[in-house]
Amino acid sequence: MRKLVFGARSSILSRAQVDEIKRELQCDFEVVWVETTGDLDQKTSLRDLRKTDFFTRELDTMVLNGILDAAVHSAKDLPEPIPRGLRLAYLSQGLDPRDSLVIKKEPVRIVATSSERREVAVKALYPHCSFVDLRGTIEERL
Repeated sequence: MRKLVFGARSSILSRAQVDEIKRELQCDFEVVWVETTGDLDQKTSLRDLRKTDFFTRELDTMVLNGILDAAVHSAKDLPEPIPRGLRLAYLSQGLDPRDSLVIKKEPVRIVATSSERREVAVKALYPHCSFVDLRGTIEERL
């Protein structure tokens, strides 16, 4: 029997998500690690994208072309609508939804994030701070 081939982004976070899927599904599969447009383009602001396929396009195309059996995506990166010919097959339970705010000292004047959701949460704690875009993997951002 042929082993399934899944695709995923090559970041450390994506690799952890693949491990989570393997554990939850109790399934072993080969993984093809892919750098997507969203990984390579560090200049485009995520605030302007909404629910596009910026982080999923290459992987979804590989599934549609029969190169991959499935792709593992972060739910936050899924485009709306899901591309024709694909469907959401599994949504993991997730391990820990918490975020961390790393600050050097008070008062907080500028916070770097590309997430509107995080901006709203930080604004509740520090209403007078301003925000700048920050792109990259978790490791690059820290």
